[in-house]
Amino acid sequence: MKLKKNIKLLIAVDGGAGSGKTTGAKLISKKYKLNLLSSGKLYRYIAFKLINNKTIKNKKLFLVKTANKITLKKLKDRKLYS
Repeated sequence: MKLKKNIKLLIAVDGGAGSGKTTGAKLISKKYKLNLLSSGKLYRYIAFKLINNKTIKNKKLFLVKTANKITLKKLKDRKLYS
């Protein structure tokens, strides 16, 4: 699939728990050579940061700052699954 340079393609996959959203998204991203961002990884990353930071004074501010610093490299950390 070729896109014009000024057009960004964004596909969202929604469904119930265990319905195959990630599996389907992986197949689509592989077939069309697209990047894949799993919301589950985002949730795991934020939860990991909350659990490992015991001195949070303002949770809302902490969450905003943490979310703004997320990178794809950080989402690949194996610690998110332990």
